[in-house]
Amino acid sequence: MRVYKFFSRVGLLLVLWWVLVEANPASLVFGAVAAVAASYLSLTLYPVDQAGIRAWRLVPLLGWLCVQGLRGGLDVAWRAIHPRLPVDPAWTKVRLTSDHAAANSLLGGMISVLPGSLAAGPANGVMDLHLLHGPSFDLLEFERDQRRVLGLFDRRIESAGPFDV
Repeated sequence: MRVYKFFSRVGLLLVLWWVLVEANPASLVFGAVAAVAASYLSLTLYPVDQAGIRAWRLVPLLGWLCVQGLRGGLDVAWRAIHPRLPVDPAWTKVRLTSDHAAANSLLGGMISVLPGSLAAGPANGVMDLHLLHGPSFDLLEFERDQRRVLGLFDRRIESAGPFDV
């Protein structure tokens, strides 16, 4: 399996190189060396047996992120120009359903990109969130966000069960 992955990555990178150099045969040697080195490095840094993101699953998430970013931006703008400035900052701790470091980091990054929220490092099954308006935080929405992120990965990610806060 590992040999198959190696040669499939080399082939994909060679095709990409071929397109980038506009099918110039003089650069094929350089492309072959770069493709072999990049494939070896990618398999060394990210082995085949690790859970990975399925690229086609990103499409609906990116659309959802754009909509949520627009909604959040409008909410923050409304709060900023409102005469009473309805801001009630708060910190909250939320339980994570997975102990997969990459998934939890991606979840924290996704939450931090959205206006009005900031994730502060997932650790020990818990993520700290800073919120612009604490009372409007919806724990069920956070849990849906976790499922969205875990759904991006292949099925090698298992739910770790509840952690103690």
